[in-house]
Amino acid sequence: MPDSSRETAWRAFARPVVLCAAVLAGLAIGVPAIARSVRPPDSYVGTFTDFDTYLLAIAADLSTYRRLRHQPVDPALDEMADVAYRMHQKAIVYTTDGGWLFQPGGWDDHPDYRYIGYDEKKAGLAPRPGRHVVSDASHFTRFPLWLLSHRLAAHDSARARYYAHLEAGLCTQFFEHVVVPPSSSSRVYRFNNFMDGRNGLYRLNYLNRGSVWGYGPYQLSSTVLIGWWGFLGTPAAAHLYDSLRDQFPYSKAEEALYLGPVTDTAPFTDGRYELLTAIAARLASGRPATAAQSRSEEQLFQRHFVPELQASLWAGGNAESAQYMLMVPLHSAFVEDRPTWKQAFADQFQRYTAARGTPPAASLLGRLHYLYFASRFLVLAAQSGDSTLIPIGLDALVESQILGLWRTPTIVISQVGWGEPAFREFRSYEQWKLSQPKSYVASDSATSPPMVVAPGSCQNPRRIVATKRRDGE
Repeated sequence: MPDSSRETAWRAFARPVVLCAAVLAGLAIGVPAIARSVRPPDSYVGTFTDFDTYLLAIAADLSTYRRLRHQPVDPALDEMADVAYRMHQKAIVYTTDGGWLFQPGGWDDHPDYRYIGYDEKKAGLAPRPGRHVVSDASHFTRFPLWLLSHRLAAHDSARARYYAHLEAGLCTQFFEHVVVPPSSSSRVYRFNNFMDGRNGLYRLNYLNRGSVWGYGPYQLSSTVLIGWWGFLGTPAAAHLYDSLRDQFPYSKAEEALYLGPVTDTAPFTDGRYELLTAIAARLASGRPATAAQSRSEEQLFQRHFVPELQASLWAGGNAESAQYMLMVPLHSAFVEDRPTWKQAFADQFQRYTAARGTPPAASLLGRLHYLYFASRFLVLAAQSGDSTLIPIGLDALVESQILGLWRTPTIVISQVGWGEPAFREFRSYEQWKLSQPKSYVASDSATSPPMVVAPGSCQNPRRIVATKRRDGE
């Protein structure tokens, strides 16, 4: 997986856009004279980003963990669950075929999407933005697991059904608009760049890397191989990952199609993508690994993932990329009851707990990535009856950081460079976002919820949880 020195398509939704101080001041405090003298705020001001969705998913996991352990749940975690529910209700727009989109139009003005109207990278292109622009599909790869976290944390049946409905709708959206099956023009599956099925350019000349640097059509496809769409837990997802596993080996041209400007081709040839797609297929279907698969996968895990887990993944620039390839093996460790894998993950979190999370991640987003990795470990270990693997103090360490970000003023955490007010804790920041008079509309919006029923292959998503095999309490 690309490390922090290389581009990854699914980093934070965006980087701040610098505005002049006078405009910032006017937007932040609402001075009428300034507000009248500048153009309206960009479409992405007040949008929900990775910072919000990661934070709220971690809170959901912590709530699930406390209830599994029969421990009191901090009221702030319940408050964050309510905010997450309201966020989804505000930001989701249902489509006529039973799918849904998140914040359509929210990225219309953003530089990353400025050339979405083109399907070929060339020097000297003039901007060609779109309307009702939605997230790129690579960022959205995290949504299946986030929704699973929220569904497991729901402590009333109506909210659990709501998140299950969103999972089925996301499955429909992905398979109807993003997945492009093999055809006479391509031996391999391809994946459109955007969740509404558009396939234009993404992040052209990102961070001034060159006029033809960026992602062309289908060039975000490699993120699917990491396996996170398997967390949909549907027959459609299982079939997809079975098919992706069977596509190996890839030609150099197929690797280039999947990677775009990213140059790290090693996972295509060293067995990592084959391992991840095989596990994702089983997680989605619930079928067990064969004895031969287990032996082969154990060798790959020891060769590629154990050395990574022996590093301080929470520190410096490692944290943002640590969870990407490790999240599917983490779930396999507990769902498929792999003792050596469980211990490797437990050892990682033991070192993290002993170090009290220092040195810290290089960015707040990296810190949230790692904390979500840790919160998933807590839930899986508690579900499986392997609570003895949880380092003493890990739960308190993760929870103190999340609750601190929620209610204790620290650094500025809002996107002031976009023109947002300066917030120093997430509680008021989320309330501000929820209060914004944003109205999202997709080109094929439907009533909420849609009358169309998701295809059978996308209905009734599995609860991908660790089976309790023994009493470890």
